[in-house]
Amino acid sequence: MELPDLQLWSGILLLFSGFFVHRMGPSFRRNVLGKPMALIGLVLILIPLGNLSEIEQDLFSKIILNFPWMILASTGILVSLFGSPIYWKRNTDINALGLLLISFSWILYLRYVFSPNLDNFLISFSTIAGMIFSIISFLYLIKIIESNTPKAQESDPLTENEKKFITSILKRNVGEK
Repeated sequence: MELPDLQLWSGILLLFSGFFVHRMGPSFRRNVLGKPMALIGLVLILIPLGNLSEIEQDLFSKIILNFPWMILASTGILVSLFGSPIYWKRNTDINALGLLLISFSWILYLRYVFSPNLDNFLISFSTIAGMIFSIISFLYLIKIIESNTPKAQESDPLTENEKKFITSILKRNVGEK
């Protein structure tokens, strides 16, 4: 394996490893090495040192061909997640922008990447059918999970005795008598 081929495969490995390392840890404190690893992997993929062998060159050309719509779709997904409801507060403008970016990525994919010609009809049909099936499956799984999640019950308000007890505990801990 030549150095440019090794660079391409190392970049792919670092890109995915960076995503996985970033996801490690609690949500409020992600691993700091994940984003730099993914960025280094992306640079290694997109800037080859020399001529790639035939198989790696084909992979590289497919990556470059798919790069614009993948970046647009990833950005749209991140924007949609950022606009998702938190504590029942919706941000519909940001969510709509994310869905618009995802729609544009589909348009880019269907316009420039997807080629419905007779030679590749089976492959093209299988690709679209797989995409539609995975979206429907994903939405159905979300519906199943959300319908089986029990609703949080509201607790009863504190009684006067409970309020007095908690007030006395707080006063003792703060130092008031």
